[in-house]
Amino acid sequence: MAIPIWLLPSEVAVRRPVDGDFSGEYEEQPTTISNVRFDRAEALARRDWVLEEGAQGVLYVDAVNSGGAFEIPAGSLLSIDGGEWATASKVTPYRI
Repeated sequence: MAIPIWLLPSEVAVRRPVDGDFSGEYEEQPTTISNVRFDRAEALARRDWVLEEGAQGVLYVDAVNSGGAFEIPAGSLLSIDGGEWATASKVTPYRI
């Protein structure tokens, strides 16, 4: 079941890690995924479940309605709506 597009108001730029001579290298040009949702940790803290320590929030990417969607590798750098770069520490695909 797809997430309705009206619930996916944001855009994320993703810089995936690359193999190189030094650790901590990322793609030069970010790949953009449109129609995503980012819920900040403060908003999620009121629910019955909690995020891992240090988490800034949860990013939802829909395989149907998110333009350019792909499975984001853990360790990638993410920028939500042009904000600061943050690291994707855990990626959990949800499959029906």
